[in-house]
Order: sequence, then C-alpha cells, then structure tokens
Amino acid sequence: MPIGSRHDRLQRRAWSQLSRAVRALRERNIMIIAIASDDGTNVAEHPVRCGGFVLFEVGESTAVRVGYRSNACIRNGEEKSIGVQPHSSEPRAFPPLVLGLSDCGAVVSQRMDDCVIRELYVGGIDGYVCPAGSVDEAARLFVQSRLGKLKEGVC
Repeated sequence: MPIGSRHDRLQRRAWSQLSRAVRALRERNIMIIAIASDDGTNVAEHPVRCGGFVLFEVGESTAVRVGYRSNACIRNGEEKSIGVQPHSSEPRAFPPLVLGLSDCGAVVSQRMDDCVIRELYVGGIDGYVCPAGSVDEAARLFVQSRLGKLKEGVC
C-alpha cells in the first residue's frame, strides 16, 4: 500500500469530523470566533504575529470561552508565510493561518493587513478589529455587533 494513501485517508477522516462538528454548531446557531492574544487575556495587535487565539462559542446573545489555540503562523519563534505572495492577488492553497482556524467564522485582532484580510476572506473567515482590551470584552462586543467587520483586502 502506498504511503500517501493511509495519510490521505486520515486527512479525509479529520476533515470529515471537522465538517460534522461545524455543521452541528451551525444547526444550533453557534459560531466559533478566534481572538488573537499573546497571553490569553488581552487582544493582540496582529493575527499573524500573535502567540495564539482564544476561542469562543458565540450564540445570539452569549460568548463562552472554549479554549486556546497556538498560532499556526509561528514556529520556533519565527513567523511563517501566511500564503499570499507580496503584491499578488493569487493566494496559495491553505495557508497556515486559515488552516489553523478553519473551524472559525471570524478572527478578531487590533489590526490586520490587507493580505491577511484577503487570506481569511478566501478561507471563508471574516476579519474584525477591536481596540486594545481584554479578549472577554472583545467577545462581548462581537456578540453586540459593535466590532468593525473588515472588507476583503487586496495585496
């Protein structure tokens, strides 16, 4: 049996499980949002350079903290490519940021570059900005629709 076929089956199974979980959340009108944070308490300045993301399940009027996820763009303290070549409108397939947050419907940080906004948009994730503050406050503002949703960026 070729090496790739076992890996392919495992990858398909993982995507299938993730898809079922996301569908179940949508049926309950719940979305997962990722708020960029270096310390798990405060909103980080940038989603590519932050240490990770605090995850919240957001319903119509509630936001419940459900975990923390390390940033897929950072490895050994160094920034990895997010997927778009400078000054190009053509994204590469599945950049680390979008892959790492593929189950999320939104990402929140203090600011975002146009290339990051575009990568998120192409991956089906909305970008939002929030002034400096706590991640809990950012989640509350998200539920109240008081954060600025960013338009698709162009590199």
